[in-house]
Amino acid sequence: MQQLNVSILNDGCLLGSGVSAVLSTTTPEVTIFQPNSAYPDTAENDTSANTTPFQVSTSAAFQCGTPIDFTLTISFAGGSSVVNFSLPSCATPPAVINGTLEDSDPVQEGRLGRNGLVSSCGTAKVCPGILGTGNRRYDVLSFPNGPGDACATISTTSTNTIGGGNILSVAYLNQYIPPVVGMTDNICINYLGDPGGSPAFNTTNTFSVDVPANQTLVVVVEETNASQTPGSTYTLEVSGLVGNGVGPGPCEGGGGDITLEARVRRQGNSRAVTLRWSPADGGDINVLRDGVVVQTTADDGITRDKVNHHRGPITYQVCETDSGDCSNEVVVDVTAP
Repeated sequence: MQQLNVSILNDGCLLGSGVSAVLSTTTPEVTIFQPNSAYPDTAENDTSANTTPFQVSTSAAFQCGTPIDFTLTISFAGGSSVVNFSLPSCATPPAVINGTLEDSDPVQEGRLGRNGLVSSCGTAKVCPGILGTGNRRYDVLSFPNGPGDACATISTTSTNTIGGGNILSVAYLNQYIPPVVGMTDNICINYLGDPGGSPAFNTTNTFSVDVPANQTLVVVVEETNASQTPGSTYTLEVSGLVGNGVGPGPCEGGGGDITLEARVRRQGNSRAVTLRWSPADGGDINVLRDGVVVQTTADDGITRDKVNHHRGPITYQVCETDSGDCSNEVVVDVTAP
């Protein structure tokens, strides 16, 4: 369960008063447990945040990396408005590497050409090919992607002027095969993209590439000049990759430390499902039937759900209203015998 705060802007010409909002989503396998919140009175051209955090969770079937589409329906004195927005899920925190191209680093024959074209997600850039001969030092940095396609952003900053500080960053998929004498075309094997140029001292250049699910982004930082003085330093930042569902982003869920059991009870034409869970530590708990909250009850370890008009399999889960911790999912079949 993730808490979500959404700021709104009063772009009208009067004080915004009596403001409240309802959050909804159309993304499959996503449930909003706490969809309602008030907002404080908001002055003209000012912003405010919801006073009660919205609560969002995903089922075990949710595909990490899927953007979650939200609709915020805002009501206020004198009218209403609707805001649509999307958030990434399961995003890993940016990875920051401070590196140095040292005398002990491996060397390759030549380097990638710089053609001024910046790679971006959604459009495959043709590899510029090899340029020059002679040794260039390089570093190879690997960043695994999780179970969802990602648009990875790579930013490189040149942090000194040794040997001109001339460096170039290039992205590859899964493996880098360095160019050698007689096999310089290696530089385009598994190529994903590059920024089209080198960053000047204390400046940053940025590019982005598409990384498939469960693959590895490999970034190579290489010298641009043959026999360059060793010691060029850099800072590399990679963001936008998908994690494994544990960490930042509204992607947690699929079962916590609460254990849930369910059993169907039949009496004549009546059917009910008895739900038992542990631990039961007081407070309230939400009962979800097929991803929808159907009741909020005391967190005492047992409740019943009448399902007289349902036929076929039903999926249950319970989630604490205070902590947001959820149980495993349990499927029961209420098909008539």
